[in-house]
Amino acid sequence: MNDNGKGKATASLVLGIISLVICWLGMGALAAIITGIFGIVLSVQANKEMAAAGVYDNKAMATIGLVLSIIGLVIGGVVFVACGLVVGAVSCIGCAAVM
Repeated sequence: MNDNGKGKATASLVLGIISLVICWLGMGALAAIITGIFGIVLSVQANKEMAAAGVYDNKAMATIGLVLSIIGLVIGGVVFVACGLVVGAVSCIGCAAVM
């Protein structure tokens, strides 16, 4: 059964929403990075399948999934790096306090 990218467009939208929601969870932002990457890949594949089949019913869904996945990926990356810097700074302060 060929759905012309509809399933991938839906999956990319869901992954984009999940990525955007969990990107604020500190070290859980790593999951946002992973779901964002998968959302981007599925969105691009859905757009290619729809273009090849000449069907553009769910192009908006795939595009929204792409945008949400990119936003979640970027924010998740920033939060992940920021949390790493905070953990490094706190451990450095702890080492200085021992000396």
